[in-house]
Amino acid sequence: LSRNDFTTEGRDGIRVGLLRIRGLTEKVRERIQVERMRRPFASLGDFLRRVPLAFREAEALILAGAFAFTSRTRPELLYRPRVTFQGARKEAKRGGETLCTDDLCPGVEVVFPEYDLSTLLRYEAETLGLFVSGHPLEVIRRSLPADVVATRDFHDHAGRRVSVAGILSA
Repeated sequence: LSRNDFTTEGRDGIRVGLLRIRGLTEKVRERIQVERMRRPFASLGDFLRRVPLAFREAEALILAGAFAFTSRTRPELLYRPRVTFQGARKEAKRGGETLCTDDLCPGVEVVFPEYDLSTLLRYEAETLGLFVSGHPLEVIRRSLPADVVATRDFHDHAGRRVSVAGILSA
């Protein structure tokens, strides 16, 4: 559903723009929007049939969360294009068609659990340059000492020495 730039989603949501996805070419971004205007994407298979792109671009879109509407986990979604792209290369060498065309491998039910929060956040940081699924400190919150003070509570500790936790970003 993304456009090129950030857009608001209802009262409290923000949709990340396609320009944030690292490695996505301008041609692919344009094709996504043109195809989506024709009709919404029904599945990952539908998307891959209608938008020609490199495997790395499909991977970046999946890791960024662009296919959350499919209700499949990111590991499941990554498996399907790998099979399709590998199958397409092998079949092209033989002069045939892709092995998995009808919504990416019909009859092959692959179920993988979703990545843990730490992995999701890492992939989002790599593909988008920001965190979408949660705050990176959520991963380590339980292991922090009890006396760590959140920045929102600094006013309650004015004039006192406090412990804080953070993530080095540069």
